[in-house]
Amino acid sequence: MLIFIVAGIGVLLDSVLVYAHVFIFPEAKKLPFWLITLWFCFAATVRHSLGFLSNSKILQCSVGAIFAPLSYLAGAKFSVVYITPSFELSYLLLACLWGPLMVLIFALSRWTKVEEINDAI
Repeated sequence: MLIFIVAGIGVLLDSVLVYAHVFIFPEAKKLPFWLITLWFCFAATVRHSLGFLSNSKILQCSVGAIFAPLSYLAGAKFSVVYITPSFELSYLLLACLWGPLMVLIFALSRWTKVEEINDAI
């Protein structure tokens, strides 16, 4: 359930950024399939390889704000996406979105884990 919720939120967020012309994909007018797939892959890492972030909201927010924007900017460097604001403004915008998003993702992880335990009982 967590994977679908996180991927859905991510696809929605990136779709809004495409609609607002912050992201422009040269081969598509909407979110490309490969980016949707990446959201599902990312969502699958939350409880496992990103599990070390689960106990610290400050760390969640920091990692989201610092590192997540770099993946989008790397994509822009490889010309798979064009980001219309300047490098600095893009980084700031993505950091402001991703910091709180990571905290939300881990809150959803805790919530869905409790729901799974309650369903098992």
